[in-house]
Order: sequence, then C-alpha cells, then structure tokens
Amino acid sequence: MKAGPAKSDWSQMRLREYLPADVDSLRQIHRAQGFEYRLPNFSDPLFVTRVVLARDSELKALKTQVNPHFIFNCLNSISALTTSDSAKAREMCVLLADFLRKTLGLGEKALIPLRDELALTHSYLSVEQIRFGTRLKLDEQTDPAVLDCLLPPLLLQPLVENAVGHGISNLTEGGWIRIEIGRGAGENLFVKIENNFDPETPRRKGAGIGLKNVRQRIDTAYGSRARFEVRTDADRFAVSLEIPAERPGERPAEKSVEKTA
Repeated sequence: MKAGPAKSDWSQMRLREYLPADVDSLRQIHRAQGFEYRLPNFSDPLFVTRVVLARDSELKALKTQVNPHFIFNCLNSISALTTSDSAKAREMCVLLADFLRKTLGLGEKALIPLRDELALTHSYLSVEQIRFGTRLKLDEQTDPAVLDCLLPPLLLQPLVENAVGHGISNLTEGGWIRIEIGRGAGENLFVKIENNFDPETPRRKGAGIGLKNVRQRIDTAYGSRARFEVRTDADRFAVSLEIPAERPGERPAEKSVEKTA
C-alpha cells in the first residue's frame, strides 16, 4: 500500500496553492515581507502564513476597486436618464439596488460558482438594457457542464462593463456583445467576451481600469496557471481568459485559510 505524504509535504502542497509559480512573483513577495531573496522554506509555518495572508490581502484590495468603478458608471447612466425618461431612471435605480444587494453576500466570498457570477452579470446587463434598449444586443453561449466551476466574484462583470462602456456606448446604431464560456485546454475554464466598437473613437481617460483589475486578480489568484489575453481586430475587441476549473470541495485549504484570515 502506497504511503501518504509526510506532514512537511502537506505544508508544501498547501503553500503552493497560494504561491504564483514564477520566480519574479516569489521575489516580490519576499521583498514585500522584508525577506532577503532566497529559495523559500515551504515547511516554515511563519513563511506559509505570511505569504498566504499577503496574497489574500492583495486580492481583497483589488476586489474593492471593482464596485466603485461600476457604481460610478451606473450613476452616470441614471443621471442621463433623469431628464429624458424619469420612469426608466426609477426602474434603473431599482435594478441597480437589486444588483448591489446580490453583491453584498457574494462579494465577501473568495470563490463563487460560475452560475452565480453569470447571475450578477445578467443583473448588470439588465441595468444597462434600460439605458441602451435595442442598441444593446447579447449573444451568450455557456456550456452547462461548467456552471459549477468556481472563480473569484465580480470577475466577468467588469469585462462586460468594458464592452458596454468602450464599445456599444460609442456606437450610434448600437452594437453586440458575445459571451462564450466552456472548457479550455486540459481542465481549464475558458471565457471569451467579444464586442464591436468604433476604432476611430478617442480613448477616454481611465479606460482599461476594469481590464487591468481583472488581469491583476487572476495573476494574484492563479499565477502561471491562468491565461489572460486581449485582442483587437479591426472593429472587434475580445478578451479571453483561462483559469483552473476548480469545483466545490476541491480546495479545502482555501476555506480553512479564509476562516482564519
């Protein structure tokens, strides 16, 4: 009968769940914690605790950048509607309040099922649908087999918000957003969000905040195990990402750390 891993091996496995695989990220973590750079002692409980808490703190800080950005854009939309259609402005306020209510619970979690993240994204789109009406067209293709996969909350919504704000909002005739979610390479979860846009529209100040935030959160959470790609082709803009397709119960170490953090 094959023996299980030694106690020190469990410590190494637990830490590697939270550490980025690339050496540069390890060096940055060491410097942030006041260490001289050297090969880490994975069996040192103090080192494990410091690295895990540093990663979780960074993730929480990045997550808080999402909501203010979204609220700012929503309030601008409501402001624009108050003079043209007060009834729609009131409806938009109700939908926005509903979205924020949903985020209060899910936003506190480290990971949520994809089905919940999609529900948040649809709630956001219902707000913007009031503003754009038939100008906003959505084509979504999601593999039901991946709906239970876990991912950080408010990861997809900023990408869809970017497609609306920097694509559809600048098109007089409106535009489209295409969401494709399914299995990627190996056991990865694949997400692609594509939209059309006007390539002659000047780049606005603050453009790309949502994309930068998502990229940072993915890098911090998954390191080299994830992929994030942005591509522009004529009047089409696409963002694609791949992250490990984790499911409930597959990362018990994450839950234990979250409770003690």
